[in-house]
Amino acid sequence: QDDASRSVIRRFMDTFKVGRPVVELDIKDGKILNGRILRTQPCGSAYYIVQQLRNESIYDGKVSLDEKISLAHHSFPCSASVDKGPVLGDSPLHAAGYLARDCIHDAIEQQLGIVDRTKFHRPQEATTSS
Repeated sequence: QDDASRSVIRRFMDTFKVGRPVVELDIKDGKILNGRILRTQPCGSAYYIVQQLRNESIYDGKVSLDEKISLAHHSFPCSASVDKGPVLGDSPLHAAGYLARDCIHDAIEQQLGIVDRTKFHRPQEATTSS
């Protein structure tokens, strides 16, 4: 793409708040209380995902945060292809899901500082004290 094309695309994204998703989250005691969408994906799923994450723990012993994000993303009515594309190396639906997951991780880091993102990928081990 040339610089003129990028400029037009950037103005569109800035005007309509569409593109790579950006969210802010309110987190208290390890729970997502609320969120604001600063920029959503073209399909608008960031709004839905944040709604589904309200009152959810970011570290849960049963279901990982990434699984919660994925379930919300896949529940949103999206018409993106599930066929693997040569440019992305994956399906557009999966690429959008990864972007959604990353924007939630970024928002958590904005609130809590640098966190170990690997803890979002799998359920946490239950700890017991003797």
